[in-house]
Amino acid sequence: MKALLFFACVVMMDLAFGQFFSFLRTHAKGGSTANCEYIANRATDDIIILGSSRATHHYVPQIIEDSLGISCYNCGEEGNGIVLAYGRFKMLTNRYKPKLIIYEMTPGYDYGTVDPNNKYLGYLRPYYAKDGVSELFDDFDYELSPLKMQSKMYQNTGKLLPNVIDNIIFRDNMRGYSPLDGKLNANMVKKVEAKKCEEVDSVKLKYVEKIIIDAKCLNIPIIFMISPSYGLDSDISSYEPEIALCEKHEIPYYNFINYRPIAVDADCFQDVGHMNNYGAMIYTKMLVNEILKNKIIY
Repeated sequence: MKALLFFACVVMMDLAFGQFFSFLRTHAKGGSTANCEYIANRATDDIIILGSSRATHHYVPQIIEDSLGISCYNCGEEGNGIVLAYGRFKMLTNRYKPKLIIYEMTPGYDYGTVDPNNKYLGYLRPYYAKDGVSELFDDFDYELSPLKMQSKMYQNTGKLLPNVIDNIIFRDNMRGYSPLDGKLNANMVKKVEAKKCEEVDSVKLKYVEKIIIDAKCLNIPIIFMISPSYGLDSDISSYEPEIALCEKHEIPYYNFINYRPIAVDADCFQDVGHMNNYGAMIYTKMLVNEILKNKIIY
């Protein structure tokens, strides 16, 4: 009887925690909490940007909106790739049909094997019950995932402090865009040997193909991008698995990694792999011209 009562108390506490965190998410004033909640439950923007830090720092939605006259939201996330991107894609497309998806390729996060894949599920845990999200946990969090994910406390692990802060302090999400302000010192840059993606995570790569197939089935245009890096000798051999999928499914991809007006200008970069706000604005304006020139949006 005592064991049963203890179990009932645990369940009630867990449900109460769930309600508390749900309140924090829905009432967040800004920051990551409001950003995740908007993407998961409210976004209906015409153009969606997906990818890693090179997505969230390189694409300026306001420029796209002002130039094309349609709405845009940057759903990229620092330190993440296809695992989170596919989950967000499913949450968005279950609700509506975007006019265009722009996907910034990042080999390490899209099919690399360096990090344990369950680290990419953190932003998706509170939204586990949404259609298409639970399958990611089945593939990337193998140990007792369906059982663990019944716990609201587990779903919100590590979220208390950021959720509370985002309810107290307003932080402008800038349509998901996160500008960088630093400036690269070209004299301090050393030549970096290109890292080849020698071992490919076939499960993650499967989801790169799934996002392509799902977008095509839904008749949503999707384009894959490689935005600029500093210098003119960046190697794209590590991008070959993703490029091969684009070619297989006849999906447009654009390689601007060595795009000369930006790649040679250290003032456009915070570090070798990330443009600052100045570079991102130049790049986004150029991208808008490509969208218009190639009539990418139906």
